[in-house]
Amino acid sequence: MRMKRFFAPVLTGSLLATTLVGGADKPAVATVTNPAPAAAKAPELFEDAVLARGKGFEIKRSQLDAMFMLVQANYTAAGRPLADEDRLRLQARLLDSMVGTRLLVQRATDHDRMTAKMKVDTYWQDAKRKNNSTDLLLSQLKAMGMNSDQFLANLMDDTLSKEVLERELVSKVVVPEDNIRAFYESNPKEFSDPEMVKLSCIFFSTRQPASPDRAVAPELSEEQRQTKRKLAESVLARARKGEDFISLVKEFSEDLDSKNKGGEYRITRSVDDPARAMRPEVEAAAFSLQPGKISDIVTTVTGFFILKSLEKTPVQKRGYTEVREVIRQFMQREEMQKQMPAFFARLKKEAGVEVLAEELKLREPGAGITAPARKP
Repeated sequence: MRMKRFFAPVLTGSLLATTLVGGADKPAVATVTNPAPAAAKAPELFEDAVLARGKGFEIKRSQLDAMFMLVQANYTAAGRPLADEDRLRLQARLLDSMVGTRLLVQRATDHDRMTAKMKVDTYWQDAKRKNNSTDLLLSQLKAMGMNSDQFLANLMDDTLSKEVLERELVSKVVVPEDNIRAFYESNPKEFSDPEMVKLSCIFFSTRQPASPDRAVAPELSEEQRQTKRKLAESVLARARKGEDFISLVKEFSEDLDSKNKGGEYRITRSVDDPARAMRPEVEAAAFSLQPGKISDIVTTVTGFFILKSLEKTPVQKRGYTEVREVIRQFMQREEMQKQMPAFFARLKKEAGVEVLAEELKLREPGAGITAPARKP
């Protein structure tokens, strides 16, 4: 439904940001404006043609090629390789998005830049924490043909463009209270929290530790898996004899994100909210447990889990006052989507934007520009 995409957690930034923090579930069109030069376009062999230009900027073939390689890899990783007939259309959309970002960055105020810088700094620290290693993070960037300075410059432009849109479009849209209330009353399912389970997990990984020289951690040998299984069985026996479960989590769990929080998660069923779900095997075990009970060993492709159910929460409808601001912001952005084609057409006219490659001109005005998603 329409609101689901608004409620769903969304990372700030581009395809690159999604890749570094946790991986994209579906292809995305990024707005990276300063990608690393494409290796296939060595300047001594090929002219780096200007594809689009406007007042104060130009975008070259090497920049579009580098962007296209990143997006194409994202599609492939998601199991949806690009068809030949879609390549040129996607390149045109990417070029238009890059032009749009340059136009927005040029309109940024000092306050926009300060706010964007704070968000980028926060994101970068979070990315390093989630990757557990600066070396691992830098190796992922290197695999994408970038260094940290290039990545942060790209992310800054992307975040800055969102701040400008927020100030110049979103903040000026006024949504009448009656419209907000009507939306709430006519979409009851959108504002019902699904059944949830609060649980504590002890995780035993069956993969080798990640390292900067390999993107995917290989599986343990069969002998190592069996050793890890026996360890899980001994810990399960101790838990069922009454040992403190939180103490066992802190001693044995290999889930670094939750270990110091007692292994605690709140999860939904994947059909209700994929962003807050866990692996199917874990989900099935968690929702079958009664509060206070401990599961058998749950086997997944990444390792073994021992679960303790702490609390079950039934479906609950959220009150109007709780969700009013979320609805208002959503309706603001719906209206912004309608205004964006004319807004960008005006900016392009003012900047004298020209697309010099005939085959990369969009056939539908505004077709390549998408509103940035935000967290509610």
